[in-house]
Amino acid sequence: MSIHHARTPTRIDLAGGWTDVPRFAEEVPGAVLNYAITLYSHVRVEDVEGDRVMLRSLDFDETAHMPVGQAIADADLTGPFGLVKAALRRRPARSGVSILSRSEAPPGSGLGTSAAMGVALVGALGRATGVPDDTKATAETAVALETEELRILSGKQDHYASTLGGAQFMTFDGPDVTTTRLPLSPEATAELRRRVVLVYTGHSRLSSDLHEHVVGRFEARDAGLLATLREIAAIAHDARDALVAGSAGELARCVAANWECQKALYPGITTDEIETLAATGRRHGALGMKACGAGGGGCLAFIAADGAEGPLADALQAAGAQSLRYDVAESGLLTWTREADGQSSSVSGMA
Repeated sequence: MSIHHARTPTRIDLAGGWTDVPRFAEEVPGAVLNYAITLYSHVRVEDVEGDRVMLRSLDFDETAHMPVGQAIADADLTGPFGLVKAALRRRPARSGVSILSRSEAPPGSGLGTSAAMGVALVGALGRATGVPDDTKATAETAVALETEELRILSGKQDHYASTLGGAQFMTFDGPDVTTTRLPLSPEATAELRRRVVLVYTGHSRLSSDLHEHVVGRFEARDAGLLATLREIAAIAHDARDALVAGSAGELARCVAANWECQKALYPGITTDEIETLAATGRRHGALGMKACGAGGGGCLAFIAADGAEGPLADALQAAGAQSLRYDVAESGLLTWTREADGQSSSVSGMA
C-alpha cells in the first residue's frame, strides 16, 4: 500500500486582486503581484483495502465514509468535503482511499487557503491515480474544482501562486494567465519577509452578496467599477516595479492605493475592526496596509517602516489581532509517495 502526500503554500496578495477573475479580465486585462508563504495546506492520500473512501478534515474536525462511486458521483458538494468530492470527480480513485486534509493558515484568512487545498488535492490524487500534471494543468484543474464543480466565482491568482511558489507577477487576459517569477535576491526576499507584517483579525465576515454585488455592477458595465478594476491592475504593475527595485516606501504606497480601490468595490470589504487596526498601524510605523483576499476580516498585511516591524506587530497584537509568523515559500506544490514500509519512492515539486 502507498501513501501519497502533497504540500502547497498559501500567498499574500500585495496588489491586483479581483482583476484575476476571467470574467472581468475579458473586459479589463488583469495584473496581480503576490508571493507564496510557508503557511501550508496538506493532503495525505492512502491506498486502503476495499472500495470505500474515508475522508477526514482536521480543519473542520469532520469525518465521512462512503463507497468510491458515491464519492465521485455525489451531487451534493456542500459541506466540509465539497472540495474533496470535486477533486475526486476530476481525479477518480480506482479503489479504496483514505484522504486526510489540514491547513496551517487560520480559517477565512484571505490567504488563498481553499485554492492551496485544491492544488494539494490535485497533486496528491494525481499521484495516487497515476495522472501527473504539469504546472499549468495542475493550477487550471484546481481552478476548475471551484468554478466548474463548486460553481463559485473565483480568480486564478491563488491557484497559480500555490502551484508555483515564490514572488510572482501575473497577467490575465480573459481565461489566459501569464506568470513571471520575480528574480529577487536572497537579501531582497529577507527584506520582504521582514517588512511585511501579517496579522489575523478573525474569520472573514463578508456577507454572501459580495460577489453578486460586484458581478452585478460588472454586468451593468458600471463605469466606476470598470475604472476601479483598471486602476487596480495598473497599481499591480507599479507594485511589481517597486518590489524589484527594493523600494519599500513605493511598495507601501501601492499597497495602500490598492486597499482604497478594494474598498470602493463593496462597502463591507472593510469593517470598524479593520479600520481600528489600520489606525493603530499608522501610529506604530505602518507605511501602508491592505486586507488579504476579498477583505471583511481575515488577514491584514502591513508594510512597516525600516526598524518598525517589531513594535508594529506588538501594537497590532495588543489591539486584538493575532500576529502570524511565516517565511517566503520559494517552491510551490511538492508531492511525494511513501510505501507502507516507510521508504520514499519518489518526490516531485513545481517552481
